[in-house]
Amino acid sequence: MGDGGRKLLAALVLVGLVAGLGWHAVHDSAPSPAPSAPDVVPGRAGRPANWPTPAARPRPGSAASGASARAASEPGGQRRAQGAQASAQDEVPPEGIELCGVGRWTAEEIRQRGLPWLKAQMDRSMQQGDLALSRMASRLAAGTIRQQVAARLVMSDVEGAALLAAGSQDATAYQMALTSCGSPVHGPPGPQCQQLSIERWAALDPGDARPWLRLLVRAVSQRDEAAADAALAQVASRTQLSAGSFLLESQVAPIASMEPDGLAREHALVKVIGIDAAMPGVDMVGLTRACAVQHPAHSRRLPRCRAAAAQLLSASRDLVDARIAQSVAARVGVPASAQSHDAATLKAAMDVFAEEAGGSVGFDCQSAGRMHRFSERRAAEGELGLALSLLRDRQAREAKP
Repeated sequence: MGDGGRKLLAALVLVGLVAGLGWHAVHDSAPSPAPSAPDVVPGRAGRPANWPTPAARPRPGSAASGASARAASEPGGQRRAQGAQASAQDEVPPEGIELCGVGRWTAEEIRQRGLPWLKAQMDRSMQQGDLALSRMASRLAAGTIRQQVAARLVMSDVEGAALLAAGSQDATAYQMALTSCGSPVHGPPGPQCQQLSIERWAALDPGDARPWLRLLVRAVSQRDEAAADAALAQVASRTQLSAGSFLLESQVAPIASMEPDGLAREHALVKVIGIDAAMPGVDMVGLTRACAVQHPAHSRRLPRCRAAAAQLLSASRDLVDARIAQSVAARVGVPASAQSHDAATLKAAMDVFAEEAGGSVGFDCQSAGRMHRFSERRAAEGELGLALSLLRDRQAREAKP
């Protein structure tokens, strides 16, 4: 898909987002049912009884759709939507638009039928994405405890995920639930979320530095210097670091290939990535603040800051983690020879990664396939591993005569 097609689809998505504000206003104000014990048994297919189904979600003409109209009528909302439509009308690419599995239309056909018609086609494909996501969640619910927790989170049942994780010995399952419980998107933690703790997460995987990084963030935020010193010491004594982002994608991507509809699969993956994006997981900021040069305890903490930065840089799976760790390492005097990645390489990897990710955006079949493969690779290799691999591939191509 060309740049013009991507701009058009982005504008149509903006129109949908303006309308979607009303659904969130209705959904977020409705009281949530009290969580019940999960009825999912490992190895048994099926969806927990209290999961929402796609059929239960707002459709055009529903009360939530009315709220969407009200949201669009808010100051500036309607103007933004109309502006997006007008801009999109000018951006219809000469090659037309393809919606994978739905159809392909020339630019003239789109202009004749109008953008509201095209958006209706997209809405129908997004509904198929909802159904695909529901089927993916059902498959996950029949798997391991990690997959069951992911299934709950995919269906926005954070309290149910916390209930499952509380009795689990799986550190990743616990991390997913705990991190989601801390997202401001879900509001104040419910009773099940309140049963989870960073300390319990740390005990489940004693070699992982990430729980201690999160404790360091908490200590620094509370200006508890003694707790910060203790957490920093624990971070510096560990050489492993679990992934902090795209936790749900890592569970969903491996089973996404079971969905034959490429566009529905892409819509489902986009939603999963959106849920991941709402999870707070940049725990490395605690190291940045605790090891700041201007901090009064800088000299005393310097040996541990150097050890922590070098080890975390080597163990990072996330691009952001690696870039922050490298920045701290350089600032506290870790020799370049002791840094597993240099700043220039990480910057180049991030640029290539962003370019490749952007090139996967689109609703044609080719783009849908690219996005699925990209998501599978990120789940398998980790974000940093994929970025470095893409950079090596780019450099190899450019080196050819």
